[in-house]
Amino acid sequence: MVWNGREDVKIKLGCFLLSAMMLLAACGNEPKGQSGQSGTELVQEQRGFIGHVVKKDKGRVLVVNDVEKDFSANGGASHYYEAVWFSKASSDIQVGQQVEVWAEGEMEDSYPGQAQADRIAVMETNQPEGARLTESEAVRKALISPEIEDYAAPVIKQVHFDAEASEWRIEIAGSWEEKTLEIKVADIK
Repeated sequence: MVWNGREDVKIKLGCFLLSAMMLLAACGNEPKGQSGQSGTELVQEQRGFIGHVVKKDKGRVLVVNDVEKDFSANGGASHYYEAVWFSKASSDIQVGQQVEVWAEGEMEDSYPGQAQADRIAVMETNQPEGARLTESEAVRKALISPEIEDYAAPVIKQVHFDAEASEWRIEIAGSWEEKTLEIKVADIK
């Protein structure tokens, strides 16, 4: 079969357009995880929920993340901190510990959120030179302070050991509040 120049151009143009459409379609798609989330969200999901255990009740723990989010542009809270009650928590988990929790199944959309813990990893606790208490022990003592008893989900913003004064200073915020309280904890076991 003999091709004339005009048919050859049409075939080349058709192949080019088909290739361009396939390339554009491929560029517009992100990899999907099992739950239909994009690849970046899937990486975050695999990372787990990080925060301090601030309460413990009947086999569950309340974990609060200290990263502040501002939703005021959409009419929401300007000082929002994620908090989740995780059930199926090991009895070894203690208030004051910083943990990473991987959820099993769906998380309920309430505040605090609610989910079942698949696994919980306790992060290494800090004990500065000269301190008698570990960081998690100092945080645990701060969380029983009467000054914050009305906080539904206290947020541990900062923990500092003052060796000269032999005391811990724990900065705690309420879950919707800008202001923080500094709770001082004597470095005594």
